[in-house]
Amino acid sequence: MLKRLANFLRTAKSVKYVDSMGLKSRDDLSMVVPLIKSVGREPEARVESEETIRLSFEESPVTRTFAADMILMYALDRADWLEYVSNGAIEQLGVSKEELHARAIEDLPNRLPPIEVHDCGGGVVGLSAGGSFEASLLLVDRLWQDLAKHLVVFDDDDAHDSFASAPLTTRVQG
Repeated sequence: MLKRLANFLRTAKSVKYVDSMGLKSRDDLSMVVPLIKSVGREPEARVESEETIRLSFEESPVTRTFAADMILMYALDRADWLEYVSNGAIEQLGVSKEELHARAIEDLPNRLPPIEVHDCGGGVVGLSAGGSFEASLLLVDRLWQDLAKHLVVFDDDDAHDSFASAPLTTRVQG
């Protein structure tokens, strides 16, 4: 998994590394958001280049396995950027990965921009949350509990699959 993370970081051109600029106290944990990221698959042949980013464990972002080729990364939600939280920053504060995760999940609904529901046609709806947090919506249990009240589940006898449809709503409170 670390090789996949290194590959992801190597290709991420907009990542901003700051020496725990904003994570100065435990109070700053309320600004941390969990982000779901794909680490992709290992390329058959990796070519090292001058763009390769090498990070020590302390400098590397805190990660947690989510599913298959997906991980959670944690970032401070800044006005204009996301600052990834490093292993060294949480170590300095005496915060465990488990506590960081729990706080980030608990505080995520308060950090989200308004969630919008879009009619994509054909009974399909899409959710948006400011452009950076759409994948993180999977982590907001209350959102899915609220949406489930509006979903109509039906079966397609030919395909033997279940589908869900929802009437168009303009905003969902996170």
